Amino acid sequence: MKKLLFALIMLGIILTTIYSCKKDVSDLQSSQSDEIVLKNNDIIKLIKQFETKMQSNLKSGESIDLDSAVWNMEALQNYSYAYPDSSTKDFVIMKSYYTIPINSSNKVLMSDVQTVNQQMEDTLLYQLALFPEEVKCMKFWDVNADSIIGTTAYVSATSGFGLNIIIGTYYGFSDDDDWIWGTPGQEYGDPPAGKCDGTMVGVSDGSDELQWRLNNPALQPFQNIEFYTNLQTEEVNFFNCYYNEPPYLDRVFNKLNQAEYCMEDTELTDFLLAADLIVNDYNDPLNDGGMWGIMILDGEGARPIGKDFVSISIEDLFLMVGGSTFMHNYKITYGIPSYHTPD
Repeated sequence: MKKLLFALIMLGIILTTIYSCKKDVSDLQSSQSDEIVLKNNDIIKLIKQFETKMQSNLKSGESIDLDSAVWNMEALQNYSYAYPDSSTKDFVIMKSYYTIPINSSNKVLMSDVQTVNQQMEDTLLYQLALFPEEVKCMKFWDVNADSIIGTTAYVSATSGFGLNIIIGTYYGFSDDDDWIWGTPGQEYGDPPAGKCDGTMVGVSDGSDELQWRLNNPALQPFQNIEFYTNLQTEEVNFFNCYYNEPPYLDRVFNKLNQAEYCMEDTELTDFLLAADLIVNDYNDPLNDGGMWGIMILDGEGARPIGKDFVSISIEDLFLMVGGSTFMHNYKITYGIPSYHTPD
């Protein structure tokens, strides 16, 4: 099988393709990187102070703002357990839920935070133990305060796990890499649809092949990232992401009334290149409207200003939109990186 390095494919196509509304953010990125490095030690100091409190006897009645509790619990789990720069072939997302008492000033007792933080740590380790793979790691732990009802705050944690480590660069799509687009019931146990020739059923499908490549970019620089903070996830699909030129050309896969659609290697490569730009290009913070309040990317990426890509999960969805629409939905997680510093 003839294979081409993804980096070479990307170089050739990017040089001949013009994407609309592309910004020059090199100066902005440089200044942000300097600022992040300067803040790194302060962030780690704050996390370690919180960790000490979680392991100690607390003062009676000591409290903290709910937002601060959420940030600290997220940061501590990522600091303690995350390996965000590990290259893995497979990626799994799980979710867990918690409650914590809250007063009228949106403050929570540190003793209750201590309890929930321990529950999160126990859940994280339990989830990781569920995977039989010999090589596995937690890549991120994203905590959010979902709602407050009366005196109870409802909190969720989205966890991302990498399985089966990959060493070195990965390859682009071979000339016989033709895969069924996806498997809508895969998260409920349905086997991946496999290749278009009927092989590899239960092993992979088109969205899986895109996902593991995007989570493991070729020739990525060594950054020594230890963990991420301030995690957020952006959703991208054909509703809110398309090219301006040619007009309304899809950047994310969707097909009408084609449940067994075959994505050939050239089409997969096109969507891989488009997804790479979606993942890494900055989004215009002023561009926050659009039809039904949906943020229209308008040819730009989904990356928030000041944050780096952490991971992507691709959902295979089936919707009744003008018929039976089969589509990919990208859930892209970003965060502020903290770098390893010698003790």
